[in-house]
Amino acid sequence: MNELSIIDFNGMYKLQNFYKKYNYKYYDFTEIEGTNCYLDQTAKEKIEDILGDISETIRFFDSGNYHYMSKLFLDKIKKETILVVFDHHPDMQKPAFGDILSCGGWLDVALQSNKFIKKVFIIGVRKDLMKQCFEEDNDYLKKIVFVNEDIVNDEVTMENIIKDIRKEKCENIYFSIDKDVFSKEEVIVNWDQGKIRFDGFSFLIKKIMDDKNVTGVDVCGDCEKSSAYEELSGNDTLNGRICRLFINCD
Repeated sequence: MNELSIIDFNGMYKLQNFYKKYNYKYYDFTEIEGTNCYLDQTAKEKIEDILGDISETIRFFDSGNYHYMSKLFLDKIKKETILVVFDHHPDMQKPAFGDILSCGGWLDVALQSNKFIKKVFIIGVRKDLMKQCFEEDNDYLKKIVFVNEDIVNDEVTMENIIKDIRKEKCENIYFSIDKDVFSKEEVIVNWDQGKIRFDGFSFLIKKIMDDKNVTGVDVCGDCEKSSAYEELSGNDTLNGRICRLFINCD
């Protein structure tokens, strides 16, 4: 069985090697139009038709411009699930063009339409964007726990996150990881970045997985394909480190 799905929108993964030691399935979406930041209906139908009932638990899909893919994956889970989002942005913007799905608003749509999302933890978010979320009158806000970037590396904060997740009766958990949550010392991506360090991130992931059943993991937030070699290499390296958190290997 394949361990990873590599979903390539702009050819980025052809420049990386982190996934080649695993069993993986490669999806080439580079010829599908209508996907950059916004997912139009025609592109959505093509992607859903190709992915079908995707079996790989861990999915990588390019830069944060495609974070809306998380919503498509969550729609496939038909059991109550805790959603843990690592992201420098809350991704809860209201649609700018009708009902079109966007990288900046996918979570808003998911929370309004997906009854199986029981609780959401958004970790490493920008404080000003977090405050903006409360300016909207959304019933779903009561099931969201925000952890802003200024306290995310604090040991007490991490322990409290773990306690809060563990006390949830729901046993299933889904991780959605946008690498813009990481500090620039860890990696360079194509959006403004947060402050979390990898050691703290990995500590949280491992502790959470001790008590929960992982129903899925998705990872986005790569740099641009045209970025300098050091940035491309850094993203490849971090993707590999994230993989090793979820897949046992030497």
